Amino acid sequence: MHTTFPDVDADEAEVILDLYDRYEDRADTSRVDLSTLEGTIAAVQGMEFYDRAVDAIEYLWDMGARPIGIGTTRVTFRVDKHTVAKVPIEGRGVFCCIRESDLSESSGKTGYIPIADCHIDDDMLILWMESVTPHVGDYETLPDWTWSIDGFQVGYDRDGVLVAYDL
Repeated sequence: MHTTFPDVDADEAEVILDLYDRYEDRADTSRVDLSTLEGTIAAVQGMEFYDRAVDAIEYLWDMGARPIGIGTTRVTFRVDKHTVAKVPIEGRGVFCCIRESDLSESSGKTGYIPIADCHIDDDMLILWMESVTPHVGDYETLPDWTWSIDGFQVGYDRDGVLVAYDL
Protein backbone atom coordinates (compact mmCIF):
# COMPACT_ATOMS: atom_id res chain seq x y z
CA MET A 1 0.00 0.00 0.00
CA HIS A 2 1.34 3.42 -0.95
CA THR A 3 0.50 6.41 1.23
CA THR A 4 0.21 9.81 -0.42
CA PHE A 5 0.36 13.07 1.45
CA PRO A 6 -1.25 16.34 0.39
CA ASP A 7 0.97 19.07 -1.03
CA VAL A 8 1.78 21.68 1.60
CA ASP A 9 3.10 25.09 0.62
CA ALA A 10 6.07 26.60 2.45
CA ASP A 11 3.97 28.87 4.68
CA GLU A 12 1.74 25.99 5.79
CA ALA A 13 4.78 23.83 6.43
CA GLU A 14 6.25 26.52 8.68
CA VAL A 15 3.00 26.72 10.66
CA ILE A 16 2.83 22.94 11.04
CA LEU A 17 6.46 22.70 12.17
CA ASP A 18 5.92 25.59 14.58
CA LEU A 19 2.91 23.82 16.09
CA TYR A 20 4.91 20.61 16.56
CA ASP A 21 7.71 22.59 18.25
CA ARG A 22 5.23 24.25 20.59
CA TYR A 23 3.62 20.93 21.38
CA GLU A 24 7.01 19.43 22.27
CA ASP A 25 7.79 22.46 24.45
CA ARG A 26 4.47 22.01 26.29
CA ALA A 27 4.55 18.19 26.39
CA ASP A 28 5.28 18.09 30.12
CA THR A 29 2.23 20.17 31.02
CA SER A 30 0.35 17.05 32.09
CA ARG A 31 2.68 16.97 35.08
CA VAL A 32 2.18 20.67 35.89
CA ASP A 33 0.49 21.32 39.23
CA LEU A 34 -2.65 23.26 38.35
CA SER A 35 -4.12 22.82 41.83
CA THR A 36 -2.63 26.09 43.12
CA LEU A 37 -2.66 29.61 41.74
CA GLU A 38 1.14 29.64 41.78
CA GLY A 39 1.31 26.33 39.90
CA THR A 40 -1.12 27.55 37.26
CA ILE A 41 0.83 30.78 36.76
CA ALA A 42 4.11 28.86 36.60
CA ALA A 43 2.61 26.69 33.85
CA VAL A 44 2.27 29.69 31.54
CA GLN A 45 5.53 31.41 32.45
CA GLY A 46 7.52 32.46 29.42
CA MET A 47 4.57 32.18 27.05
CA GLU A 48 3.87 34.98 24.59
CA PHE A 49 0.76 36.25 26.40
CA TYR A 50 2.15 35.66 29.90
CA ASP A 51 1.24 39.07 31.40
CA ARG A 52 -2.31 39.08 30.07
CA ALA A 53 -2.77 35.43 30.96
CA VAL A 54 -1.67 36.02 34.56
CA ASP A 55 -4.23 38.81 34.94
CA ALA A 56 -6.99 36.56 33.54
CA ILE A 57 -5.89 33.57 35.63
CA GLU A 58 -5.87 35.65 38.83
CA TYR A 59 -9.30 37.08 37.96
CA LEU A 60 -10.76 33.60 37.36
CA TRP A 61 -9.08 32.18 40.47
CA ASP A 62 -10.52 35.02 42.62
CA MET A 63 -14.03 34.24 41.35
CA GLY A 64 -13.60 30.59 42.36
CA ALA A 65 -12.87 29.09 38.93
CA ARG A 66 -10.26 26.33 38.81
CA PRO A 67 -8.16 25.04 35.88
CA ILE A 68 -9.25 21.74 34.38
CA GLY A 69 -6.60 21.50 31.68
CA ILE A 70 -3.80 23.15 29.80
CA GLY A 71 -3.18 22.79 26.10
CA THR A 72 -0.59 24.12 23.72
CA THR A 73 -2.35 27.47 23.34
CA ARG A 74 -4.84 27.92 26.21
CA VAL A 75 -5.64 27.10 29.82
CA THR A 76 -9.25 26.00 30.45
CA PHE A 77 -11.05 26.72 33.71
CA ARG A 78 -14.25 25.29 35.15
CA VAL A 79 -16.25 28.36 36.19
CA ASP A 80 -19.40 26.62 37.35
CA LYS A 81 -21.59 23.67 36.39
CA HIS A 82 -22.54 25.23 33.06
CA THR A 83 -19.54 27.39 32.08
CA VAL A 84 -15.86 27.06 31.23
CA ALA A 85 -13.38 29.83 30.48
CA LYS A 86 -10.44 29.57 28.09
CA VAL A 87 -7.41 31.82 28.61
CA PRO A 88 -4.99 32.16 25.67
CA ILE A 89 -1.33 31.84 26.55
CA GLU A 90 0.07 32.51 23.08
CA GLY A 91 -0.94 34.05 19.76
CA ARG A 92 -2.61 31.01 18.27
CA GLY A 93 -4.71 30.72 21.44
CA VAL A 94 -6.01 34.26 20.88
CA PHE A 95 -6.82 33.33 17.28
CA CYS A 96 -8.68 30.19 18.47
CA CYS A 97 -10.73 32.16 21.00
CA ILE A 98 -11.71 34.77 18.41
CA ARG A 99 -12.50 32.08 15.82
CA GLU A 100 -14.71 30.09 18.18
CA SER A 101 -16.51 33.24 19.34
CA ASP A 102 -17.07 34.45 15.76
CA LEU A 103 -18.34 31.05 14.62
CA SER A 104 -20.65 30.79 17.62
CA GLU A 105 -22.03 34.25 16.90
CA SER A 106 -22.41 33.78 13.13
CA SER A 107 -23.82 30.26 12.88
CA GLY A 108 -23.97 28.83 16.39
CA LYS A 109 -25.35 25.33 16.50
CA THR A 110 -26.95 25.53 13.04
CA GLY A 111 -23.80 25.76 10.91
CA TYR A 112 -21.94 22.92 9.23
CA ILE A 113 -19.85 22.68 12.40
CA PRO A 114 -22.14 23.36 15.35
CA ILE A 115 -20.17 24.95 18.17
CA ALA A 116 -20.86 25.34 21.86
CA ASP A 117 -22.27 28.75 22.75
CA CYS A 118 -19.45 31.15 23.59
CA HIS A 119 -18.33 34.75 23.51
CA ILE A 120 -15.03 36.52 24.05
CA ASP A 121 -14.28 39.21 26.60
CA ASP A 122 -12.13 41.52 24.47
CA ASP A 123 -10.57 43.28 27.47
CA MET A 124 -9.36 40.19 29.34
CA LEU A 125 -9.07 37.86 26.31
CA ILE A 126 -11.16 35.22 28.06
CA LEU A 127 -13.44 32.99 26.01
CA TRP A 128 -16.58 32.15 28.02
CA MET A 129 -18.08 28.89 26.77
CA GLU A 130 -20.96 26.69 27.78
CA SER A 131 -19.83 23.46 29.39
CA VAL A 132 -20.11 20.37 27.20
CA THR A 133 -20.13 16.68 28.13
CA PRO A 134 -17.49 15.06 25.89
CA HIS A 135 -18.60 12.30 23.52
CA VAL A 136 -17.39 8.91 24.66
CA GLY A 137 -17.81 5.86 22.52
CA ASP A 138 -17.93 4.94 18.87
CA TYR A 139 -16.65 7.75 16.65
CA GLU A 140 -17.70 5.93 13.49
CA THR A 141 -21.34 6.87 14.14
CA LEU A 142 -20.64 10.59 14.42
CA PRO A 143 -21.45 13.07 11.61
CA ASP A 144 -18.76 13.81 9.00
CA TRP A 145 -18.00 17.27 10.40
CA THR A 146 -16.57 15.73 13.59
CA TRP A 147 -13.61 14.37 11.61
CA SER A 148 -12.41 17.95 11.07
CA ILE A 149 -12.30 18.67 14.81
CA ASP A 150 -8.89 18.28 16.43
CA GLY A 151 -8.91 15.29 18.74
CA PHE A 152 -12.66 14.77 18.26
CA GLN A 153 -13.26 17.44 20.89
CA VAL A 154 -17.00 17.17 20.49
CA GLY A 155 -19.71 16.55 23.02
CA TYR A 156 -23.24 17.29 24.09
CA ASP A 157 -24.70 20.50 25.42
CA ARG A 158 -27.43 20.58 28.09
CA ASP A 159 -30.05 19.96 25.39
CA GLY A 160 -28.23 16.91 24.03
CA VAL A 161 -27.04 18.68 20.86
CA LEU A 162 -23.69 17.44 19.53
CA VAL A 163 -21.29 20.40 19.29
CA ALA A 164 -17.59 21.14 18.93
CA TYR A 165 -15.97 22.68 21.99
CA ASP A 166 -12.50 23.23 20.61
CA LEU A 167 -11.61 24.20 17.06
